[in-house]
Amino acid sequence: MTREAIQTAIERWVAGHRWIARRDRERGYFTIGINLNGTMARVRLVIDPQVDGCLFYVIPDLTCPSERRLEVSRYLTLANCGLINGNFEMDMRRGEVRYKCYVSCIGMERFPVELIESTARCACSTFKRYADGLSRVIQRNEDANAVMSEVEPRQSVMCGDA
Repeated sequence: MTREAIQTAIERWVAGHRWIARRDRERGYFTIGINLNGTMARVRLVIDPQVDGCLFYVIPDLTCPSERRLEVSRYLTLANCGLINGNFEMDMRRGEVRYKCYVSCIGMERFPVELIESTARCACSTFKRYADGLSRVIQRNEDANAVMSEVEPRQSVMCGDA
């Protein structure tokens, strides 16, 4: 499957929702503003077609200050423990936090809009699950372990204390 075929499928999916997506024609990715309702209500869903698949990113309009990056990386590590599809990342230089997942298109003749829909929903719902805790660690200077024990009570038992 070509990158152009993946881009066409994404365009069909976006049009089906009547969303306004900004397309970076030079780099080939799409950006959609999403409202998740909550502490980090406003996020960007970035869909980045690749040669053999597609990356999905959920990026909040919030960056992590340098003095909180170690604690936030601890929170993200705890959040990543046990995730089946995707992972949280943080750019340690800029403080950008994001959730990323990937869908392979190898062997597909077309990229079904249903797969785009389910992957986008999965990425947004996974980010939303951890967003309020992430905000607390960044903005309120709370401890990652304490916040995670509230966000996901079994997490500290499964992954140990980070």
